[in-house]
Amino acid sequence: MADEERLLKEKAMLLMARERELTALRKKQDRSDAWLAVAHGLAEIASARLSPAEIYQQFSESLISALQLQAAGFHEIGGEGKLTAVLRAGHWTGGAERALGSARALLDRGAGLCNAPTDDATRDLADALGLWRFLWYRIERIDGPSLLVTMGYDQERSGFYAVFDENDAARFASIGHHLKVLLGNMHLVRELESDKRILQEFNLALEQRVAERTKELAETNRQLADLLGALREKEQRIIDDLEQARAFQQSILPTLAGFPRALVHAYFRPLELVGGDFYDVCQLSDKHFRIFVADATGHGVQAAMRTIVLKAEYDRVKFEIGNPSALLEAFNRNLVTLYSRSEMLCTACCLDVIVKDGGARVRYANAAQPPVIRSRAALERAAAEAHGADVKPTFAHLAARHDALRRAPEDRYVVAERSAKLANQSRLVVVDGTVKNDRLDCLVAERMLEGFPHLFAGPGRIGQLR
Repeated sequence: MADEERLLKEKAMLLMARERELTALRKKQDRSDAWLAVAHGLAEIASARLSPAEIYQQFSESLISALQLQAAGFHEIGGEGKLTAVLRAGHWTGGAERALGSARALLDRGAGLCNAPTDDATRDLADALGLWRFLWYRIERIDGPSLLVTMGYDQERSGFYAVFDENDAARFASIGHHLKVLLGNMHLVRELESDKRILQEFNLALEQRVAERTKELAETNRQLADLLGALREKEQRIIDDLEQARAFQQSILPTLAGFPRALVHAYFRPLELVGGDFYDVCQLSDKHFRIFVADATGHGVQAAMRTIVLKAEYDRVKFEIGNPSALLEAFNRNLVTLYSRSEMLCTACCLDVIVKDGGARVRYANAAQPPVIRSRAALERAAAEAHGADVKPTFAHLAARHDALRRAPEDRYVVAERSAKLANQSRLVVVDGTVKNDRLDCLVAERMLEGFPHLFAGPGRIGQLR
C-alpha cells in the first residue's frame, strides 16, 4: 500500500508540474498573442490618419487592454532631462514633473525594463514615472523633443502580475520602433501636405494674377487698338486733307497750253504731298512770255500755305511791271509791308522771253534761285551731224545767284537784271530742288534728259560746266 500511495503521489506531483508548464505556456502564448494584437492595432492606427495626440491615446489604450496593464503613457524629455507628461492612460498613482538625475544615463540606452528598482538610476526613473515594474522606449522625434513611451504597474499592483522578461522588452522595443517610424512618416506627410497646400495656394494666387494680368493686357490691347484706330482715322483725315491741299496747290499752277511761238513744259514733284514750290507761266503779249519760279522756306503744309500767299502777291504784280528785276523788287516790297510779322522768306526767279525773228531775247532776275540753264543741244546736234559725230548736248548757266527775298523795309533791295540772246531752237531750263551749288551734277543732268526726251535729243553724256 505504501508503494502504491507513493506512486500515486509522484504521479499527482508530475501532473501538477505538467499543469504548471501548460499554464505557463498558455500564458506565454497569450502574451505573444497580446503583443501581436498591439502590433496589428498599431498598423490600423497608422492607416487612420490621426493626430499625434490621438495616436498616443489609442496606442496606450491598446497596450493596457491587450497586456492587462495598470498604466501606459508618453512623456517628453526636455532640456536637462526634465520629464513632462504628454498623455497618461490607465491608473497612475504617482510620478512628478521634474528633471531626472542619474536616470538620464539610463535613458540614453533607448529601451529597457525594470521589474523592481535595484540601483539609483532605476529608482530615479521609477520615482519620476510613479511606476515600480515597467518597460520604456525612447523615440527621437523630427519635430520636437524626444518621447519616452512607458507601460507597467506601481509597487502595490506589481505583485499580482508576472514580471517582464527579455521577450517582453524586445517586443516593446520593436513596437516602439514601428511607432517611431509611424510618427516620422506622419511628420513628413504633414510637411508634404503643408508644402502641397502652399503650392496650391501659390498656384491659385499665380493663376489669379495671370488672369488679372491677362485681363489688364487685354484691356490695354483694346485701348491700344482703339488708340491705333483713332490714330489711323486721324492719319487718314490728315492724308485726305493733304490730298485736298495737294489738289488745291496743283490747281493754282498754270495749265501749260501750247503757245504759238514757244513750247513750255514743267515737272513738279514736291518732297512731300504738298510743298513750298510753285511756278507760273503767262503771256504778256504776242511775243512776250514770262516764267516765274519761287520756293518758300520749309517743307510740307507750312510751306504750302506760304505758296498761296506768294502766288496771290505775284498775281497782283505779274501783268503790271514790265521787267523782271522791278517785279521782284515790288514783290519783295509787298511781302515786307503786308506780312511784316510772318516768316515769308523765299527764293524766286523771274524770266522774260521775248521772241524775235530767228531767235529770242531773255531778260531775267534771280533771287537766290539756282541759275537758269541754257541748252544749245539743237545747234550742237546740227554741227555734229555735219561732221558725222555723236550728239553731246551741253549746258551753261546764264546767271549767278543773288540774295533771297524778304528783306527789311528800310533796306534798299537791288536785284541785278541780265539779258541774253538765244538762237532759234535753244532751250532754257529753270530748276529748283535738284542741285545745291552752281556746279551741275552730271547724274542729275542725265536724268533730266531721260525725263524730258521730247525736249532734248537723246541723253548723251553731260559734262560739268560753269
